[in-house]
Amino acid sequence: MTVDGAITPRHDQLLLRRPTGGPIEYLGHATPETGMLRYYFDERHGGDVVEITIAPPLDRYYRLDDRQVSLPQPDARTAEAVQTFASLQLTAKPVGESTIIDDQTAVSFEAEETELPQDEGVEVHWGVRGYDRFGETIMLDETLAPQEPHRRLWFRGAVSLDVDGTVVTMLTQRNSVGIKEQPFVTEVPVREDLLSTHLDLRSLSRHKLLAWLVIDRSELLKPAVRDTDQHLKVSVSESGTDYRGVICPVLDDGELLCLPLIGAHQDRTLRYEFEFELQGGRPEIDYYASRQATLDFNVSTEETAIELSWADHSHVIRHRDGEPTPTLNLLDDSVSAGELSQMLFPRDPFELEERERLAIRINEPGLLQLVDE
Repeated sequence: MTVDGAITPRHDQLLLRRPTGGPIEYLGHATPETGMLRYYFDERHGGDVVEITIAPPLDRYYRLDDRQVSLPQPDARTAEAVQTFASLQLTAKPVGESTIIDDQTAVSFEAEETELPQDEGVEVHWGVRGYDRFGETIMLDETLAPQEPHRRLWFRGAVSLDVDGTVVTMLTQRNSVGIKEQPFVTEVPVREDLLSTHLDLRSLSRHKLLAWLVIDRSELLKPAVRDTDQHLKVSVSESGTDYRGVICPVLDDGELLCLPLIGAHQDRTLRYEFEFELQGGRPEIDYYASRQATLDFNVSTEETAIELSWADHSHVIRHRDGEPTPTLNLLDDSVSAGELSQMLFPRDPFELEERERLAIRINEPGLLQLVDE
């Protein structure tokens, strides 16, 4: 394909389509000499009619007369040279521990097969509008900075090879991935105002309750997405042990996640692993990504105090004779003890010990999830 010598268009400034309007993907491109563009197609397209148009916004400034051409039959040697790389497809992977690509996740690319050219570096052409001309290029071993949510990221691999004395840029198949929005905060917020301040520390049995770690759902979500009316699905494990959740719909408003600290946790560093996810209901829930988070909680015991520390926070529980077991009575404005007693059963990790004070006996460590009734 020859063009006016005063113009040196990029390969992606021309759109190649079937007369019916569907795109025809080319396997590679080259510029053998000034004023010439050469495209390479899969051999099955030999003899097909291609309609050539100028891509926007250049179509406002240039006129293209001869729009339809018939592709020649393939040269066997050239077809063999380009087909191996063109059959590959790159995939996008989140960098780090995340399993979903979201607006806070860097992106890496890899080929689904390992048979990549060894002598030439593989580039990745990427963009957010589906056309290479709107995007940028990075090397395959580089990472792409986090992208805006609710966009589709298009990408393909490219490598430059010498074919019969001409530098030909081979392209892999085009692929794409959607960027989801991350609705959860980075740090797991613990309600420090609901931690015990005093406790009888003279006899702390293995299953005695030291404190409730209370997490408010509204503080897990970013302000922009707090209007979602879907309950949060939470999975929690501690030191590799999955916590079984007991869901009790007894709150007047909101949702609380309660984790018990017990005597067996003294002088230990607990690593809680959370998985937060918004599920079901409104269609826009599908645009939100899940989040995996960890909370390292250290419990240090002294003779007359227990110090709890996590992230950049610390809290001290001091000894006081006759101080009762920690309860959820600080939540009595929004928790119905009567309803709570109907929701807990002997087989659960928790049993309601005193209805009036919302004192709960710990049978085994677990997650108590109080949700909006």
